[in-house]
Amino acid sequence: MTPTDNRPGCSKTEGLLVLRENEVAFAPDQGAWVLNGTAAPDGSILAEHGHQTSSSTSYITTFQGHWTEDAVTGTYTTPRCTYAVDLRRR
Repeated sequence: MTPTDNRPGCSKTEGLLVLRENEVAFAPDQGAWVLNGTAAPDGSILAEHGHQTSSSTSYITTFQGHWTEDAVTGTYTTPRCTYAVDLRRR
């Protein structure tokens, strides 16, 4: 996962995506945070996770992507950073 801009605190990181039937679990930044979502028959993926901080600010993250037999590509967005995602099947 590579940041799309040079904002402070947005550094290259790794992610893991598990796809079972039409359910998706995406764990960016080595699993500290998990986004759950769905995969459509056309290969599109949408996963989200959010919560309210102690100051009642919403912190929502999303992953929008596309899967093939060999890879998952897409965009992971947080309130602070946006990442280009390119995950390869192992």
